[in-house]
Amino acid sequence: MRKYKVLIEDAFALDNPAGIGYYTNGLYKSFEKNSDFLLCKIPEKKILHRIPNKFFKKIAYIFWLNTFFLLWLSVKKIDVVHFTNYLIPFIRLKGCKYVVTIHDLWDDKNLLPKFYGAYIKFVIRHSLKRAHTVLTVSNAIREQILREFSISDDKVVTVYEGYEANIVINPVAFPQHPSGYILFVGTQSKQKNIETLLRAFSDASSTYQGNLVLIGKKGDSTEWIDNFINESQLSSRIFNMGYCSRNVVCDYMSSTSLFVFPSFYEGFGIGLLEAMSYNLRILASDIPTTKEIAGQSIHYFSPVDSYESLAREIISLTLENKDKDADTRSQRYDAILSKLNWENSADLHMREYFRNF
Repeated sequence: MRKYKVLIEDAFALDNPAGIGYYTNGLYKSFEKNSDFLLCKIPEKKILHRIPNKFFKKIAYIFWLNTFFLLWLSVKKIDVVHFTNYLIPFIRLKGCKYVVTIHDLWDDKNLLPKFYGAYIKFVIRHSLKRAHTVLTVSNAIREQILREFSISDDKVVTVYEGYEANIVINPVAFPQHPSGYILFVGTQSKQKNIETLLRAFSDASSTYQGNLVLIGKKGDSTEWIDNFINESQLSSRIFNMGYCSRNVVCDYMSSTSLFVFPSFYEGFGIGLLEAMSYNLRILASDIPTTKEIAGQSIHYFSPVDSYESLAREIISLTLENKDKDADTRSQRYDAILSKLNWENSADLHMREYFRNF
């Protein structure tokens, strides 16, 4: 019997090891171990990578996706294509199943750069129409899709992401940590609500004597963050590390006293699972996806309340012994992590790839 050919098309997500890139890479590595189907190599985009301007690069990619990529699919006789980064071709190829993952929709379009909200809505509407199967990474996002778009209920399926188990590293290979710190990991964008975290840390700083470490690639909040730090009297206690390799992130995860996840909006929130894998105390915003993933295993605050409320939570948790309830916390986290791993996620993805085949 002929083995089905499966391809994952990521646009440029793998260039960014966070977010969608992390998702794509986790799936691809899990599928490489599978012998039930042929996993085709992601097509190279050497010419597209040479385009420095992001806007023109996106335009060129859309052209490539609807011309050369379609021709390549036809020649290679691909059975299933999983588009992990929203965009799919305008034309459906006969005999080829299109699967697309919609990671999020953004409740507040003001959190997006100008004009990007309209672009995203158009792209998502097109993808929902052309795809045979639509995957989402949480039930909260699935319900939002069904509310905002006219689409069949059984066409949209929730498949949770997995997490990569923590890495054991040699701490000598990394710079000395500041002594005692709160940790944030995520892109420096408005939706991550770093502004509230910084103001809360400033408010709590006279009681909490530790530091704040921010890790994540630059985004539309980076300039504001840098200005706040430079103008603050706490510049010696706030460390904006920018993008760091996964090994370095794991190093900081292994030593922090508190992991803060203050987002206004998330599609899934992989950072929660990584923090759980280190049995960290977690303080997160009480948004639907966070509560769906973490349940009652972590501490919450409202992201729409004043920063003073977050400051009070930071003080309360950091004054506690970090080992308090560690065993109970570990049991709760293990129950979540045992279900949300890449092996299980890959199996569920495959089920959707070949459903109704």
